[in-house]
Amino acid sequence: MESYFFIPTNSLNFNNILASESISPRAFYEKRGFGFKRSESVEANPFLNSLLAYSKIPEFEIYGTEREEFPLYIGIPKKYIEENSVFKFGDLVLYRIPKVVYINWIECFFVVNTLEERKKLIAGTKRSLEVKNSNEYQNRIYLLGETQIDKIKWSESIINNIQDISTFPYDELERERNNNRIKGLVYGYAAGWIRETSPELIESKNYFREFINTFSVLINEFSQFSHGKINKLPHDSERNIQREINELRGLQQKIKTLLSTIENNSLENEISESFSLNDVEIQFIKEHSYKEGGISLYQLVENFLKTKHPEVLSISDLLDILNSFATEFLNQPSQYKLNQLKERLNTDKTMIQKKFNEIENQHARENVYDEIPFKASDFQESLEFNFSDLNKIENDYLNVILCELIQYVEISSSDEISQNLKSILTKIGKTVKTIENHGEDDHRYLQNLYKGITTVGLPFKISETDKISLQALAFVLSRHSDIEKLHDYMVKNKFFNFRYAYMIWGILYGYANLSKVQLAPIAANLDLPTTLAEFSASLSGQSSLSSVKIDKYLNSEDVSERPLKTVNWDYSDTPGSEKQKAQSQISFKDAKEEIKSENSFESLIQSEFQDHPDWLDVIMESYEKASNDNTVIFVDNDTIVSNFQNHLLKEKSNKASERLKGFGNKKIEAATKTLEIFLSRKTDS
Repeated sequence: MESYFFIPTNSLNFNNILASESISPRAFYEKRGFGFKRSESVEANPFLNSLLAYSKIPEFEIYGTEREEFPLYIGIPKKYIEENSVFKFGDLVLYRIPKVVYINWIECFFVVNTLEERKKLIAGTKRSLEVKNSNEYQNRIYLLGETQIDKIKWSESIINNIQDISTFPYDELERERNNNRIKGLVYGYAAGWIRETSPELIESKNYFREFINTFSVLINEFSQFSHGKINKLPHDSERNIQREINELRGLQQKIKTLLSTIENNSLENEISESFSLNDVEIQFIKEHSYKEGGISLYQLVENFLKTKHPEVLSISDLLDILNSFATEFLNQPSQYKLNQLKERLNTDKTMIQKKFNEIENQHARENVYDEIPFKASDFQESLEFNFSDLNKIENDYLNVILCELIQYVEISSSDEISQNLKSILTKIGKTVKTIENHGEDDHRYLQNLYKGITTVGLPFKISETDKISLQALAFVLSRHSDIEKLHDYMVKNKFFNFRYAYMIWGILYGYANLSKVQLAPIAANLDLPTTLAEFSASLSGQSSLSSVKIDKYLNSEDVSERPLKTVNWDYSDTPGSEKQKAQSQISFKDAKEEIKSENSFESLIQSEFQDHPDWLDVIMESYEKASNDNTVIFVDNDTIVSNFQNHLLKEKSNKASERLKGFGNKKIEAATKTLEIFLSRKTDS
């Protein structure tokens, strides 16, 4: 069985740890130049230049504080730390670790004393954008009293004979900085890669933003009608309104055309699945009417569904309805209709954004990411790769760019990048000149890029070069402070090679500065999170990760071996010119096993509300009623969630019942969110 050791720390460090997926000696934080700048100390881990890991949980307390802080223990496999100095105190074994310890959600876990502490840790991650894989880690937080982990009451005598190392380990700090940059590069590449959906989808989202902005302007124009008093509008306002309505119709048509081959016909699918109709039968009801010359059978069902189940409408249908509401208001303006229009805009905007997310998530789930084309040279200032979709010159250019940028390990802010901009572009430009016959042109492009960024009013066209590598660099350096603004800037300029720009952003700012919003598309893919966890572990010398180790250590019953994906390092020479660098790949083609959740809704909800049996009874009753609603023709996930929430609210409002006493709106939201997660997993499986 795998042996685990425990690093005691302060709960205030939890978000700090998840931001970089590591814990370092305290002195590292103020020197490393990225992420959180400090770490809170505890008496069981008091040293500046090293960490202590215990073979048993050293129970300690935090006294004299007004902050919400409590002991937190990190469980890590012994193999992660066994090359460090070892000490003994009776049967207790301690390791002194003068370097960073990297964690992952597959083999590492956390321990706290109470359920309330666990909830506080999870709530804290919701407020922090920097935390990584928070959903996975929150399932790795265990209560000490519910485990079989050995523990010992901590006292100062345990560490009396252990001294901190006398000199700061600068070589280990250098490794940590490089690791942060390399992980930033790889995760950035993956996040950009997975966001490379079809150009049609990207453009339609752009047009949708224009639609919302124009509709908001239109509502401001409509606000001149108030309290039922209708005044004739000035000619300028009439012209503005008509122009805006025409613009909205044009945008709707553009979006409809772009999405025609991308968006699933939810309405037709719903009719087909609910009535078990094939394509021939669907065509039949389209061609036959209820009465001769009247509305078709298909339209009857379609109109019913549009009224009762707006979630099956397409994005274009929802935009069309919004336009109809606007026209209706113009014909018969009133304050009531204006309020109705505003409410409709907010509702449909949310629904449309959800539909766009569903299309993107479907893309993320369906695409296979079986190869990450990187090899880090053991924490040194170089990187080997080969991008098969780019030619030799582009690969060489990216090699120059990345190997130059990784040397600036202390850069982590916009100001620092601006201060080093000239040095970065000068060094890249000099090397680019020597790579190909037309290197002079590309060198001149980089000179113009520098002038365009640093000189106000001086125009610079990113598209002046056809090199994807140089364009990606130019986009990042022009909009480097905010990755979402960078993304919008690329879309606006029809540059859709996001992976290369995200990759450059990632190596500049590092993994710790990537937010969970930017990494969210990765989580939607079935294989990529584990693939990346394996790669990250390999950087720190770990491999063949397996979640079974935790289950076995915690004495879980009925645990079967389910090894996760294995990293196969395939370093082979790239065919072609002798000047072509060796190709290095991390291949995951053999990793096909899908890890599926086997949790039932009941077990999920019990883990959240186990101290309130009355609440659990009502929640499960509401779930059963929502799942077996005979009054609804089409029972889909959204319907179940809506009905579930309504049943809970109805029971809560029943004054004769006290079963939901203390069960407020936040608890209802939490139960509903758990149901959504369960239904989503059930659908995926």
